[in-house]
Amino acid sequence: AYDISACLVGSEMCIRDSINAEYGEMNLEGIRSCSSLIFSLPSVLYKFSLPLFSVFLLWFLFTHFQRNGRRKRGEKLDPRTFPSKANVSFTGREIPCRNPATLEDLGKDFAATSEEVAQCVKDAARAQKIWQQTSFEERRNVLRDLMEIILDNKEHIANLSCQETGKTYFEAISGEVMTTLEKLRYTIKMGEKALKPSHRYVPLILSYKTARVEYYPLGVIGAIIPWNYPFHNAMSPAISSIFCGNACVVKVSEHASLSRLYYQALIQTVLKRRGHDTNLVQFISGYGDTGAALIKAPEVNKVIFIGSPMTGKKVLETAAPLLKPVVLELGGKDPFIVLDNVELDLVVEKAIQGSFWNCGQNCISAERILVHKAIYKQFLEVAHAKLSKLSQGYNPKQHDLDFGAMTMQEQLEKVSGLVQEALAEGATLVYGGEVNQEQGKRFYKPTILTNVSPSMRIVREEVFGPVMLVLPFDNESDAVAQANEAQYGLGCTVWCKDIKRAEDLARKVVSGMVVVNDYGFNYMLQDLPFGGYKISGFGKFNGPEGLRSLCIQKSIASENILGKFMSGSMKAPAFSRYPRTKTAASLMEQALVIFYGWGFFVKLKAFFTFLRLLITG
Repeated sequence: AYDISACLVGSEMCIRDSINAEYGEMNLEGIRSCSSLIFSLPSVLYKFSLPLFSVFLLWFLFTHFQRNGRRKRGEKLDPRTFPSKANVSFTGREIPCRNPATLEDLGKDFAATSEEVAQCVKDAARAQKIWQQTSFEERRNVLRDLMEIILDNKEHIANLSCQETGKTYFEAISGEVMTTLEKLRYTIKMGEKALKPSHRYVPLILSYKTARVEYYPLGVIGAIIPWNYPFHNAMSPAISSIFCGNACVVKVSEHASLSRLYYQALIQTVLKRRGHDTNLVQFISGYGDTGAALIKAPEVNKVIFIGSPMTGKKVLETAAPLLKPVVLELGGKDPFIVLDNVELDLVVEKAIQGSFWNCGQNCISAERILVHKAIYKQFLEVAHAKLSKLSQGYNPKQHDLDFGAMTMQEQLEKVSGLVQEALAEGATLVYGGEVNQEQGKRFYKPTILTNVSPSMRIVREEVFGPVMLVLPFDNESDAVAQANEAQYGLGCTVWCKDIKRAEDLARKVVSGMVVVNDYGFNYMLQDLPFGGYKISGFGKFNGPEGLRSLCIQKSIASENILGKFMSGSMKAPAFSRYPRTKTAASLMEQALVIFYGWGFFVKLKAFFTFLRLLITG
């Protein structure tokens, strides 16, 4: 602050000397007063920066969360009261529910039969007919109330996610709750802007016309979601769907089924409180046949599926005869590219997060760490040192655990099999590579493998587990070639202190998303569309693209003010009408040159020819 003041005083003196030199000795009191005020302003602002910041923060909090009318505080919903308080009871096959970390029996759920799915969809469609008439402001109010009730029950939500998936509490509170709250915040703030009529370009030849796209609700959206993030995966399509004026029926995974009643109660409590039909959003449970019944339901207008390529093909096979549109997000084999100009300690920490967050059970997991050969050995040394200090276990009340358990025994066996197969084919084990027996059967140790080759299945297939594959590359061309060898194309991460160099490389990688000098934060940028290419699927969710994909996108061509005052003969010249004249085609040819030709004299010649043909008939 003192240095700034000294600089300002020096600047003031220089300006005064310049004025004296230019105008001589004169009464400069007015100028001195003005200059003193100007140059003292930064010092004053600095002195009052903390109070000003406090006032700004209070203003932001007030305006950001302000409501129209009176608000009701979100209520606490105790998960222990579910499923006994559920208003939906299915009668299909039993679904056992266990804690994957402790193998504790959590209870049981039941699959929805085809008839029960059909009834749920019909109820949702009936509720949507009324809901689609609501204003954007009312939809925002519903989402604001949902945000409140989630905040009030965040501990319950996180604990349920831990119980059903085996993840750590930190992974649950941030990966489940925070992402959902950000989805809500974005939709409340930017959703209407994305769905407002979009005015489009009109060419000169049609200057009396207007063009725009308007967005209308599709109807009922069916979503089939995986088990890795049971809360966020269920809420995300529901939030987008209802803001677009749709209903949403979500088929949850049979591996994370018990919590659906609690999650459904959160959103249905909000709908009921605001006087809306609670059937607008429903979470149903079941196996593959339940998902197929949801896709086949006539009232379902679009399907969102998140899962594996194999199951994605089955979804397409079911939807194709019905010509039903589908959004597919089918996982990835994301490259994590580390160039030679990086802050290695930070990069290794982010690589560990990218490979082992949620035990690697993420669609955008960093499955292939491509490291420049100049820092390859150093990268491995730092990674081993950091990983050896981290903890693994299960206890939602112990918030300092780094890694949890894997959710499915079948998936753990797949991961273990891929690792052992790679070792048999010549890979080198740097860390882990086995079940953490001290913690339990579902705790697979974070694993680092080197000396892996593209011929190995572990390099080609999505592992979806806590395995870091570290591969060296010689130069940037080699890095791009290795990155693009994968049959997936979901995400990519590039690290380099030279941002331009990193972005130039990232453009050459075939993927739907890129993050530069970080990992995974792009999902918190909800204005960006999420989705990939190749066998990672097609279609997008999130961002304006995601919201608009849940709408009927209607193109509307109309007239502007000029068109209202134009006569019929001006809008439709005689040569364009029936019956055709002998010169009609020649007139059209000259008109094409006038409007689309290149060169002034070429256009001028065509114009005079056009006039001659018009006059002579």
